[in-house]
Amino acid sequence: MDLAHANKVGKIEWKHLYSAKSAYGIPDASAKSLHELAKQMQKDDATFKKVYSHVKGGYPMGSCEGSCKKHFVCSVLHAYIDEYDKCIA
Repeated sequence: MDLAHANKVGKIEWKHLYSAKSAYGIPDASAKSLHELAKQMQKDDATFKKVYSHVKGGYPMGSCEGSCKKHFVCSVLHAYIDEYDKCIA
């Protein structure tokens, strides 16, 4: 959704941004496949940048490196705060 356009015309127009299976080369959107994708983001900057861009709706964002990347990946990998805290430490 283009929020600026929606505000201008007074109507939301949804667009298909991407297919996770095609964009990330995963077999399905199962928890296992998405977990493997998250682990791949830790090792591969290109995968991380692609996922980060999609999460942000495809809009240009500032770079997310170092602690930004670490916090993002840890939040995807760990649902429980104690595991997340260990991950970012």
